[in-house]
Amino acid sequence: MKTSKIQKWWLFGFLALLPFAYSVAESQTSVMDDLRERASDAMSRGEWGQASELLSQILKDSPEDTTTLIDLARCRYMQDDFVGAIDCREQVRALESENALNLCWLASYYTEIEDWQKALDIGYEGLEVHGSKPDQRIGLDHYWYLIGRCLSRLGRIEEGFQATRRSLGLNPKNLGAAYTLDELLFRKWFTNHPVPAEERQRFATYQASMVYLEFHYPDNERFSQSGFLFDGFKMFTTWHDFTVVSEGADLTVLLPDGKKYPLYQHVQNAKAKNGYNFFAYGDRFGDFAAFDIAVDPEGLYQLESTTIRPDVGDTVFIPLNNTWSSRLDQSVIKGRILSLEQRGPAEVFYIEGPGSSGLSGSPVLNSDGKLVGILTGGDRVSHHCLEQRIPARATLLVDDPGKNEKTQSRELPKWLLAYQPAAIDELKKSIQELEEGEVEGAITRLRNYTDLWPKDYSGWLALALAQSKAGRSDEVEESLEEVFAIQTEFPEARTYEWLGEIMMAQGEYAAAIGYFRDLLAIVGCAPEIRLEIIASYVASEQRDEAIDEAHALVAERPEFAPGYLKLGQLYFEKGDFAKAKIHLESGLTQALKPPDDPEILNARRLLASLTEVTSE
Repeated sequence: MKTSKIQKWWLFGFLALLPFAYSVAESQTSVMDDLRERASDAMSRGEWGQASELLSQILKDSPEDTTTLIDLARCRYMQDDFVGAIDCREQVRALESENALNLCWLASYYTEIEDWQKALDIGYEGLEVHGSKPDQRIGLDHYWYLIGRCLSRLGRIEEGFQATRRSLGLNPKNLGAAYTLDELLFRKWFTNHPVPAEERQRFATYQASMVYLEFHYPDNERFSQSGFLFDGFKMFTTWHDFTVVSEGADLTVLLPDGKKYPLYQHVQNAKAKNGYNFFAYGDRFGDFAAFDIAVDPEGLYQLESTTIRPDVGDTVFIPLNNTWSSRLDQSVIKGRILSLEQRGPAEVFYIEGPGSSGLSGSPVLNSDGKLVGILTGGDRVSHHCLEQRIPARATLLVDDPGKNEKTQSRELPKWLLAYQPAAIDELKKSIQELEEGEVEGAITRLRNYTDLWPKDYSGWLALALAQSKAGRSDEVEESLEEVFAIQTEFPEARTYEWLGEIMMAQGEYAAAIGYFRDLLAIVGCAPEIRLEIIASYVASEQRDEAIDEAHALVAERPEFAPGYLKLGQLYFEKGDFAKAKIHLESGLTQALKPPDDPEILNARRLLASLTEVTSE
């Protein structure tokens, strides 16, 4: 077939235009790459508005570019445009229905607008997608945390406990799950310990002194703590979370009148100047920081101090800031002082009631509404022990002029000047060294500390623990004599845990079991501590008692897989292979640990050997 002249000219024209078409395409690609690079630079500088504009330009030409949609969602989220962020994530959901990471973030965004049911539904959807198509970028613990949080807000407390337990079982360091645990415990506490309406109304006045602090990491993770206005409208809170400021976290303070103060740069400058506009002091017990942020006092309230010391049995009140109050539908916690103790230069007291990471920094008031302490936390011995988290711990802030006769300074409240950071640093650093395995260094520091503060039993106890890890039995006994000369009953659960560990290292297994049972009497339940009791029975060749304890563990916590694995191992060692097989299989079925975990590998090895025995 012959080609006509018209066809030839058309083909010639088409070929002639090809280089131009390629040039246009390359130019457009170059423009898109330039926009992406500029958007990325803006995001790295925290200029979220500018980045949003650039990303929106890209989406006009590439509306189905999921990477750009995800970046835009982040920018909008950082500008508190949660609805806009949700819209972007929903578009990604429509384009990539099996993107488990996107579903996790989408559920999280819905919690920001408090659409708890929608967040719960998407959380379960993400969990199902992750199960069929695992995504290594996100852990299952995040889904269970979100689900537990939603269930808590929907009032489904027991289901919330179960989901939170699964999250912390997968990842004990999941901060969100730990906060959800606090919230669940509070809801349960308020159900069992309602505050009379008259007292709620009376202490609602003090909410005008309450401060809410939010730390915001670059990866979008947020956490919070509380504070209060005192001493000329200075802001007081705890110090223990402020280390994140040096790691790049933003810090915002929300006052009761709705005003926000971005304090990240303020904190950095104040630290460099070492001025009173930022005064910080942090240790294991006397834990606080103070800011002078020049607030407008109109509509606010500053707390007043007292020289009247509280006593054991006194009723105290912890007002909640507006954020926590709306979260829990409560305005104040009411509790009773269980004990008062001297800890180095600090005095602390324990309150019957749940402590919370988010409430660290809250004021503790007496019945007259006067400031007597600052809440510094609570005992969390076991993340599996979800029904108990008492007592809450506070540092005493009652002004005692007799302790501060040597100082003439008027810039700080007297009780602040009573502290000597150098001494407490020795205790803090020694415990850190002990946890990192630097036993000899810890012993040296602890000797320095006990020389400075010989009446602080926690220093002697930590020294005894370090000496036990170093195998110095005689020195352990001397340090324990000092501990019990100062105090014989301890409200801190960790004390009994340490005493149990020390006794195990000393080969005093009966004493170790006794201390571990004292610990259980405080926390109510703690699977890891029951495992320590089992280990003590095994070490003292009381295998039947160990099996009984393991049965008690699985009866108490039927979802705790290590209990079944331990029971299976005990029956294996006893020679009862039929029961060993049953419990090992049950434990492996419920196990939340990864397949390469040593405990899982050992259980599989035992089960494989049982199969060989059966086949023979």
